[in-house]
Amino acid sequence: LFLVILILSYIFGYVLLRFIFRTWMMPEQLKQWRFSQQANKARKASLQGLIELSQGQWKKAERQLTRSVKNSDMPLLNYLSAAKAAQKQNAPDRRDHYLSLAHKSMPSADFSVSLTQAELQFAHGQNEQALATLVHLHSLSPKHPHIMVLLTKIYQDVKSWDDLRKLLPQLHKHKVFPEKELLKIEKETYVQLIQNTNWNKDFDKLQTLWHDISRELKKDPDLIGIYCNKLTQLKQNDEAEQLLRNAIRKEWNADLVKLYEIGRASCRERV
Repeated sequence: LFLVILILSYIFGYVLLRFIFRTWMMPEQLKQWRFSQQANKARKASLQGLIELSQGQWKKAERQLTRSVKNSDMPLLNYLSAAKAAQKQNAPDRRDHYLSLAHKSMPSADFSVSLTQAELQFAHGQNEQALATLVHLHSLSPKHPHIMVLLTKIYQDVKSWDDLRKLLPQLHKHKVFPEKELLKIEKETYVQLIQNTNWNKDFDKLQTLWHDISRELKKDPDLIGIYCNKLTQLKQNDEAEQLLRNAIRKEWNADLVKLYEIGRASCRERV
C-alpha cells in the first residue's frame, strides 16, 4: 500500500509540476505562436506584393508590400519594392518616404538604398538629383559597373560631354560596355565636344583634345571630317589638308575627298 501511494504521489506531483510549468510558459509560447503567425502572414503578403509588382499591378503591389512590413523579416526589400511601385504611379513623395524607411530599417544598406534612389530618380527625369547621388556613390565604389553605366546615360542626357570624356578611361578599363557600344559612346562624346565647344580660336586646346582620342577612333571618317571643319574655321587649313590627305590615302572616302577639294578651292581663292 505504501509503495502504491508513493508511486501515485510521484505521478501526481509530476503532473502537477508539469501543469504549473506549462501554465507559467503559456504566455511566452502564445507570444511566439502569434509572432510566427504574423511573420508567415507578412511573408505571404510580401511575396504577393512582389508578384503584383512583376505583373505591373502597382497599386496592389504597394498595398501588399506595406501592409505587414513591420512583421516582415525583410523590411528593406519591402520598402525598396514599394518605392518602385510608388514611382510607377508617379508618386515621388511616397517613393522618397519608402526609401527613407528603407534606410532606417537597415542603415548598413545605405549604398544599396542610395543606388536604388538614383535609379528611380533617373527614370523619373530627376537627372540633377540622380547625378549628385551617383557621383557620390562612384567616389565610394569607383569600380562599380552599374554606377558607371548610369553615369554614362545621365551625362548623355544632360549633355555633359566633358564629364563623360573623363569617365571614358574607366569605361575602357573595366569593360563596362561591349567594345562596339563603347566605341559609339566615345565617338559621340568627341563629336559633341568638337562641334559644340566654343574654342574661341584656341587651336592648342582643340589639338590636345584630338590627341586624346583613341587611335582606332581617329580613323573614323565622320570624326575626321568634323575635326577638319573645325580646323578650317580656326584658319588651320594646312593642318586640315594634311590630315585629310593622309586619311584619303589610307582609305578612300567620298565625303573626305569632297571636303579636301573644298579646302583646296578655298585656298586658291585666297591666293
